[in-house]
Amino acid sequence: MTESSAAAPGCTPELPPPPPFDPALARNVHNPYLPTTHPPMNVLAIVSLVCSFVLPVCAVIVGHIALRRIRRTGSRGYSFAVAGTFIGYVGVALGILIAVLLFVAGLTSSPAVAASSIFTG
Repeated sequence: MTESSAAAPGCTPELPPPPPFDPALARNVHNPYLPTTHPPMNVLAIVSLVCSFVLPVCAVIVGHIALRRIRRTGSRGYSFAVAGTFIGYVGVALGILIAVLLFVAGLTSSPAVAASSIFTG
């Protein structure tokens, strides 16, 4: 080693200069001060979930439309649309079950008792 290239005892050697700034690489670094870009939330997915508790048939229709749009556009809300569609199908099934049970209960009751209760108030 030569005298000029050796560092003095107790001193660190000189570091090479940093590479030039590259804006393309800066975009990949997480910066908490820059806004994050998320795909937009699909509004129909939220509508499907809300409607599933009130209007289950509407929830099923809107949920399927939301799922198709989410697949096509890549927007967020897939779980909301699936939940709304599923709860809507459960609501429709319960509604059909209750209607069938009421219909069967109406057929098994005596017509005279049903007629007298209607006219007597």
